[in-house]
Parts: sequence; structure tokens; C-alpha cells
Amino acid sequence: MQVFKDHSDLISINSMLFELACLRRWSEVTVGTGNKYNELGKQALNAAICYVLSTEMIHEGVEIDLTLFPKIAIYRGFVKGIQCDIPEHNLNHIFELGQVSKSSFDEMIRTQLEKNFSKELIQFLSFDSNSIELRVHKAATKLATLLELEEIKSTIPKKEYNKKHHQLEKDLEVFYDLPGFKNIMSDEYKEIFADYSQLRNRIRWAKHPNIVKCTVLGHHFDVAVLAYLMALEVNPEDQAQAAQYFFMGIFHDFPEKWTGDMPSPIKDALPGLRAATEIFENEVMAENVYSKLPDYQVSAIKKIMLEEEENSELKVFLKKSDNFSATIECWRELDGGSKHAYYSDVIKADYSAKESLSENFRLLMEKLYEVMFR
Repeated sequence: MQVFKDHSDLISINSMLFELACLRRWSEVTVGTGNKYNELGKQALNAAICYVLSTEMIHEGVEIDLTLFPKIAIYRGFVKGIQCDIPEHNLNHIFELGQVSKSSFDEMIRTQLEKNFSKELIQFLSFDSNSIELRVHKAATKLATLLELEEIKSTIPKKEYNKKHHQLEKDLEVFYDLPGFKNIMSDEYKEIFADYSQLRNRIRWAKHPNIVKCTVLGHHFDVAVLAYLMALEVNPEDQAQAAQYFFMGIFHDFPEKWTGDMPSPIKDALPGLRAATEIFENEVMAENVYSKLPDYQVSAIKKIMLEEEENSELKVFLKKSDNFSATIECWRELDGGSKHAYYSDVIKADYSAKESLSENFRLLMEKLYEVMFR
């Protein structure tokens, strides 16, 4: 099974992730929120809710193929990068005015994507438009949008808030037939999703000047996509393992909502400090997440949390994608115009260790290095 043609697909994926990090949301109504509401973070929030909703449905006896969600998330993220930030109901109204079919629009978008990505990759990411998994992802996306709207309520005119809130409630009504959907619309679940969403307020590289803001929330989607693709390059037949890595990336820094962030070199500078940090992360997850969820949800989330002992062997691999995410975050800073030496030093250090990467990611590393330093 060929996932992508060669490293040129990874170059295009890196560019698309950068565009999603720059693509602002709510720009028509918000002021003073900077770029923390961007499409990269939104895709992470979509995926987190999707995982929880899927767990509810599986508990209700519905067959759900978790291996489809990374494909759906990546493809729909690419589509957002092409069509930008236009609400679905506005798009549907435009279709009516122009007598344009949605299927023809979707085909046009696919054609545009094939100009940037190989047909092999686009084919691999394809999915049944009538699948239950796509409905789950769409439901999660609408709920994520509602949560964002409630977060920015104080920054927009009341009339605009009421109008958008009414439209989202109307959009969400069509998903109430999904088993378990009413559960995740409860205050308990929405509070956990809101906590997850607040990772957009934590800025990575906080000690250094930022041109391209990098939030922990957006970082989650970066790591998820990279981990998924790395896993498929190493073992293309094991899509279940790749999907697990995707969701591990989506949730891997969730405890930082309560613990804050300590740089890895500091964690490793004192014996026992990293282990104690991980114990603390387990404690905050138990207090703020696990205590509020049924056992089946707790089990599902622990399955993709790095702090869990059963996942210790998976940490090393996920760390590669985490580190590569740091590389491209620094590359974005330099591409955005930063001359700060710290970002250059990170890329140079990671470049020196490139032989530990799989072939196509090594070639991508070489390309990024060449663009910046040659």
C-alpha cells in the first residue's frame, strides 16, 4: 500500500499545515484575540471531540472504524486550506444562487488538491461521503465551533453572537440521532472539551519572540499528522497503529492545561524530575478529566495518553514526530521573517540527527535545511 509518492508530498503537507496555522478564524467578528483562533488548533479540537464521540458510539454498540478519522481530519483540513474560512451554510446558499451542485464543487476542490499533492496521497485519504465516520467528524466539528463561539462571546456584538449561536444550534440538531451525541452535549463533557480548547492560550517557544504564534493546541494537530504519516511510512499495512499514533498526538500535551510546561532539557537535568512530572500529569488528568467520565471513556483516553505505563514503548516513536514538529515550528518562524538565532540553532541540531528519521522525513528535513541555510 503506497501512502504518498515521495517526500514531495511531505513538503506540500508541511506547507499546508503552515497555512492552517496562519488561517484565522472568527476574523469577521473578533478583536484582540491575535491568531490563537486558527484552523490548525480547530482541527485538533475537532479530532479530540471526534475521539470521545466515537467512544460513546462504540459503547452504544455502533461499529466505528477509527482508522478512517485521521484520513477524514487531514483531507478536510486540506479542504479548509483551499476554500478558507467560509461557513457551510453560506457556501450552501452560494450553491443555490449559482445553481452549482455540491458534488461538482467537491470535485473541483479535489482537482485543486491534486495540483499540490500526488494522486496516490489523495486516493489514500479518500473516504465514503456517506460513512458514519464522516458524520461523526462533522458533528464534532460543529460542536467545536460552538465551543469556540462561547469562548469569544465577550469579544463580539451580542447581535452577532445570538445569530451565530442560533445557526450552530440548528446545525447541531441533525446529529442528535447519533447514539451518545446527547451525552457529549452535556455540561460535564463540554467542560472537558473547553479545558482542552484552552490549550490555544499556551504559547510554545514562549521565551523567544514569535512572528508565527504556535499554540499547544495547534501543535497537537501537527504532531498527530506527522506521527500518523511516519507510522505509515515505517509500517504501511498497520493503519490501526497509525491511527493510535494520530490520536496520541491529538492528546499528548493535554495535561499542560493544568501543569504548565517545563522544557525537556530541564526535565532531564535532574534525576527523577521527568518521572515526577509524569506522575503529576497523571494526577491532574485523574482530577480534571477521568473523575468526570464513565469508565469506558477513561479507558479509551488512557489508551492514547503518553503518561500511561502501557504506552511506554510507543513514546520513543511519538517523540520523533514531536521533535519534528518542533523543527517545522522553528522553520515557520524563520520563514515568517525571524532572525532569532535560537530557531536556527534548533533546526541545525535536528538536522544533525536526521539519520534517525524514516527516508521521506529525512529528505523533508534536508529540504527545509536547504531552503533556510544554503
